[in-house]
Amino acid sequence: MKGIASHVEVTINKRTGELFSILLGLFLLFHSCKPGVLVAPDSATLNVVVVPSQIPVGGEAIVKVTGYKSTGGLLPDGTEIYFSTDIGSIESEKEIQGGVAEAIFKSNDNRSGVATIRVISGNAKTNPETITITIGTSALYSIILMANPASLSPGGGTSTIRVLTYDKLNNPLSNIAVVLSSNAGELSSKGVPIYTGTDGSAQDTLKTSVTTRVTAMAGDLTATVDVTVEDNDAPTASFVYSPESPKINEKIFFNAAQSSDTDGTIESYLWDFGDGTAGTGQTISHSYKNANKYHVVLVVKDNKGAQGTKEVSITVGDNESPTAEFVFSPPSPNVNEDVVFDASDSTDPDGTISSYDWDFNDTKTGHGKLITHKFSQIGTYAVTLRVTDNSGNSSTKTKSVVVSAGQKPVASFDYSPTAPIVGQTVYMNASASYDSDGTITEYRWDYGDGGSGTGVTSSHAYSNSGSFIITLVVRDNDGNETTLNKSVRISSDSYPTASFTYTPSEPTAGQDVFFDATSSKDTDGYITDYKWNFGDGSTAVNGAEYSTITHSFALAGSYKVILIVTDNGGNQTNTYLTVTVK
Repeated sequence: MKGIASHVEVTINKRTGELFSILLGLFLLFHSCKPGVLVAPDSATLNVVVVPSQIPVGGEAIVKVTGYKSTGGLLPDGTEIYFSTDIGSIESEKEIQGGVAEAIFKSNDNRSGVATIRVISGNAKTNPETITITIGTSALYSIILMANPASLSPGGGTSTIRVLTYDKLNNPLSNIAVVLSSNAGELSSKGVPIYTGTDGSAQDTLKTSVTTRVTAMAGDLTATVDVTVEDNDAPTASFVYSPESPKINEKIFFNAAQSSDTDGTIESYLWDFGDGTAGTGQTISHSYKNANKYHVVLVVKDNKGAQGTKEVSITVGDNESPTAEFVFSPPSPNVNEDVVFDASDSTDPDGTISSYDWDFNDTKTGHGKLITHKFSQIGTYAVTLRVTDNSGNSSTKTKSVVVSAGQKPVASFDYSPTAPIVGQTVYMNASASYDSDGTITEYRWDYGDGGSGTGVTSSHAYSNSGSFIITLVVRDNDGNETTLNKSVRISSDSYPTASFTYTPSEPTAGQDVFFDATSSKDTDGYITDYKWNFGDGSTAVNGAEYSTITHSFALAGSYKVILIVTDNGGNQTNTYLTVTVK
């Protein structure tokens, strides 16, 4: 029996190759011992060709072997050729007929990657020495190795080792065989290949009590990661992102500036966005193509090689369209009259509106939330507003604007008495209103307190004090309307009550003292002004917003703090407290 070590192979990983060689060697040794088995002489050469050299997952290829004697002649018929592979399957043995043996390779295990083909017959030499079949359209281009945690406390422990595989376009690759090895500790895989899932990743567990370097081998690529067990404090990975509720295709900004290292500096930032893509840098942006929940992992490495990891789940939702809405004024415009269009009521439930586009249906367009337009001819115009949000979604709203040729009426009125009090009758007269090209046909009154009336004259008594807006709308025989507003102030004879407290009760010089006058009140109206005099020579402060105020006294002593409150009827009341400053 001769040795049967001649073979054609590409090493996806060394341990896998050694295991295949041992098993195949034992198999061939058994077959070589059988009577009648013809193998190639030591001086023979086996020329190997694969057609095609790249196939899709599930495809087939032919491995063709042509055997030659040292004299140049073909090997005799019946010479046994043995085949093996580490991915897919291949016919295990074939006899040479006419100098050629052909075996069919099949991709039948749903794995992509690079298959190693071994061809053996006795100790014959092979040409070429390495033969491969690429399975799948995407070849392995890069691998990334991570450890979590990357730094173990004194005494060691366990760390999850994660490997990521990508093609040249940074797409994740599945069914890639990866062999992990370490210079210390123990890996759960124990040298047996592990395979990447649909997200391009595979995991193993390292148990170690000392600093350990883990090496990943996939095809002819390697990557390493260190799991440290030392006094060096591992860096702390931390990051924030904005917006907090991102949508599909919306750019998300990630910032890892909050990451820190107590006994060194952070040298690198590695991001895994959970959708098969990765990135580097302290700050980075990313967008997702699909709505889903993604686990974003940040790995930071310090100047001593220790790593820190932070994982955050981000939910990416579908984007909702905005709602277009607008109003215009006046409601019945005339030719060449300014019409104001206001889209402020447009909304977007999950973002912001980035543009407002108008079509006035008279060959003119415009842009902006608030816009003014004139119509040069009478008619009815279907004005359309289109709003677009920050994600590119849009919606429209159309309203009819009726433009007439007539002039609007002029609204005018006065009321008496000019300074009425609660319960007093206020008389309103709109007889000064007129219409230059027709007649006024309607007078409508709104008294501002829920009451209303009609007619060229009207009267009303207010039951409460305060300021009220009287609105007059006049309508002419062309249907045009004009509105006029006037303010009336209803006073009362009731005075407000002034009251305040302060804290702390025994302030010291320079200390802020909080004064609170919210207990002041007006039984028949409301307080319109709070005026403070702190008695220390400082300028008095007044205003409706100063129901509370903070003040500090520069020197110790007793100060008479005076508060004056004024109600909506103009009535005033004052009070004071003595503040002793130590």
